[in-house]
Amino acid sequence: MNGKLAGSYVSSTESILLDRMGAGVANAVTLLASLIDSKGKTFLIEEPENDLHPAALRKLLEVIEGESTNQFSISTHSQVVLRHLGSTPHSRIFSVTSEPDATTPTSRAEAIDDTPPMRRQVLDDLGYELYDLYDGWLILEEASAERIIRDYLVKWFAPRLVGRLRTVSAQGVEVVKKLRDRFSTWPAHHFVALKEHDFEHYCPAEFEQKATAALAQDGKAKRDAKRELLEEVRLWADEDDGRAKAAFEASASEVIEFLRKVEATLVPGGETFV
Repeated sequence: MNGKLAGSYVSSTESILLDRMGAGVANAVTLLASLIDSKGKTFLIEEPENDLHPAALRKLLEVIEGESTNQFSISTHSQVVLRHLGSTPHSRIFSVTSEPDATTPTSRAEAIDDTPPMRRQVLDDLGYELYDLYDGWLILEEASAERIIRDYLVKWFAPRLVGRLRTVSAQGVEVVKKLRDRFSTWPAHHFVALKEHDFEHYCPAEFEQKATAALAQDGKAKRDAKRELLEEVRLWADEDDGRAKAAFEASASEVIEFLRKVEATLVPGGETFV
């Protein structure tokens, strides 16, 4: 109105008008502007993922997730939208299918139970490959621990977890505290602290002196030394699989025992451990 156009400055003299940014950006801006003074309203949103950068989409979904005064009905083909908003408390997921043989085109909406198998079925129906869905997630503080467990210990000592357990390196000691706070209702055994604070102590005896030397350093020097040690251990393990397996069985028995407990729990279809 009044000759004013919405846009974004890229310098003190240049700008990009909103209508040049694509429909996804314009739709997102319109929604955000509408939410400023909306309360007790219902928003109908069709495929918010269209024409939006993935990072921008996640930010938009976070805004929607944080809304407590309005209601949203959203249609989507995106697993990002489904998995993000579908895990929000009080959300409901409906699978909408058409009846192509009906005389009058008809759509049927079916409520989806809040269970992993049903959620997977929805993603499967949408055509997504399920290679990134697992029965359990093992979140570790250290990258070296994640790499050794993923590439060697699971394969050797808990083989039924291969393809069923996803390992992740959180790269920070605060992750356990944050997870405990976020999932306060989880049983205590989902959060495990090994006896050794540094995973390098679980490396075979051949690397004991190098592990001690690496851990004695500080800052960047320590990180570099730990990275070099990890690569050396991996090369050594790849040279002789049998020798490495026997050595780790002796040096990392506590870790192996934990993985076998996870295996015994997950494979029959039980809990998820962190």
